[in-house]
Amino acid sequence: MKFPGRNLIFGILLSSMMIPGMVMMIPNFLIVTWIGRIASELTTYVLLIGGLIVATAVLIFSLMGLIKWFREKESKLGLRAIISPGRAGTSLATFFWSLCGIGASVSLIYWIISSWVGGAIEPTPWIDNWPALTIPFMGSIFAIFLLRQFFAQIPDELFDAARIDGAGHFRFLVQVVIPLSKAPILVITVLSFIGSWNALAWPLLVTNSPDWRPIAVGFLNFVSEAGQDTHYMMAGAVITIIPILILYFLTQRQFTESIARTGLKG
Repeated sequence: MKFPGRNLIFGILLSSMMIPGMVMMIPNFLIVTWIGRIASELTTYVLLIGGLIVATAVLIFSLMGLIKWFREKESKLGLRAIISPGRAGTSLATFFWSLCGIGASVSLIYWIISSWVGGAIEPTPWIDNWPALTIPFMGSIFAIFLLRQFFAQIPDELFDAARIDGAGHFRFLVQVVIPLSKAPILVITVLSFIGSWNALAWPLLVTNSPDWRPIAVGFLNFVSEAGQDTHYMMAGAVITIIPILILYFLTQRQFTESIARTGLKG
């Protein structure tokens, strides 16, 4: 096919074929790199803004739903003899504390214990000792709500009958509520043991000496040293979970009964 300038176009194409391939790949590489960087930054901004919007919406709608729920079931929030009049505010506070990010929660608790509480009991701060490894696990929001779910099923007639017999609040709690709550208390004990036994982040924060670190931290170090030896890692995992399996098998019946009674009812 003949047309004006065909020789010029042919010369340009021929000369471009003489350019090394690596040189021609550089502009494409720069373009792809630039697009990837822009896409990565855009994804980060989208996730950040979207996360803030979702978190704000969850907090707002959760607050609205909880307020409505508390107003509708004010008389059914549990034992009126045990839970104080400010139980709604306390429940709201614990609920929103549970919504906080794990990083913010751990950072705040670590600062309070290591700086404030630890400084109050000088010369032994809460680092590398038993209080730092045990006291933070003595409180649980899950335990509070699990017991509340169980207390909500105890009829008020029992409290009225106890009052007729002359029992006060403390006696009613000790002689009636606690004996009825053996199953959920056992569940809380088992789950608390599992949580403290498998604790990893908190012991790393409050311990500096390897002698004070629990088995989860030791297993993590063992896995990093074992490398690709899967059989060693599996053996270490089995040794780690043996106490949990023994405790669960000993309390299996009470554990399942308590979950069935209190887990899905309000």
